[in-house]
Amino acid sequence: MTLCCAVRRACIFQIRTRRSMYSSEMTAPGDFSFIKCDLWRETLTHDYASLTHVGWHALKHHDSAKSFMLDTNGPVWDSIRAKMYDGHSGASMACSLRDLERIAKYGWDKFVQKHSESES
Repeated sequence: MTLCCAVRRACIFQIRTRRSMYSSEMTAPGDFSFIKCDLWRETLTHDYASLTHVGWHALKHHDSAKSFMLDTNGPVWDSIRAKMYDGHSGASMACSLRDLERIAKYGWDKFVQKHSESES
């Protein structure tokens, strides 16, 4: 089973059972141990580390109304996509980039807090 299929199945299961993929513990930046879904935790951990090497500028200044797959062209975006997890489908890459965009724009603590509050 590819990562895309496995992540999609895990996420659908989480949604259907109304269980969050996140726990309420605050962690250090880049430590996604609060994410309950093993596949998504592994994916975000890899992509976060990759983005740290490439740079957060593109995500921080990305227009949130635009698509990551259709509106992100050029050498910076090509470099970001080249370093991301190999098992991504277009959908899982977009979901990962959206989570990382939230970290870039609002900070780590807000990202963790948002997911912690969604469990309450």
